[in-house]
Amino acid sequence: MAITLNDAAAFQAAIGDQLGDLPPDVAAVLAAGVAAGEDAYRATPALPGQTALNLRIGRYVIRDEDLPVVETIGSAAAGLATVAASAGIAWPAIVPAITAIATLGWTLWRKGALLTPRQLRVVGLLRNLGPCPAATLAPLAAVDGVVPEDALDGVLQSLKEVETRDGTLVALAVIDGQMFWRARGV
Repeated sequence: MAITLNDAAAFQAAIGDQLGDLPPDVAAVLAAGVAAGEDAYRATPALPGQTALNLRIGRYVIRDEDLPVVETIGSAAAGLATVAASAGIAWPAIVPAITAIATLGWTLWRKGALLTPRQLRVVGLLRNLGPCPAATLAPLAAVDGVVPEDALDGVLQSLKEVETRDGTLVALAVIDGQMFWRARGV
């Protein structure tokens, strides 16, 4: 069943409600990130010829198929919060990273790419770190067991071709001649 909301504040609150298993401060930051992703998506002009059913009537809707995406974003961000807390990093220092992961995950979803928690963590790290070798990514992605070091190469390879809902293949990560991985936008 879809939830229809009249404004951005109600949308953000409803997303926060969907993240009820998380600590309230983490859920609030994630909801703000998802709302920022929705706003960014809405601000993107529709391309000619790609406007079929891309209705933007001012209301916000959370559909049943959006809920697993919210859960994935919550899982990825909760892992990041746990890692930061165990490393003694203060909460205000990780708020931008958590917000960025939520915004990224929602924006990719709205543009048609559904990522797993592993893929979201790796592409989020690549976006935050910039170009880097897999050896740099491995210990960061492996924290709290989300992406075991032996699975990182498979996750990176899967990000080279991500299928969107319309069947288009997009590369969310690429590797250069120096073996540095970097994130690409959609």
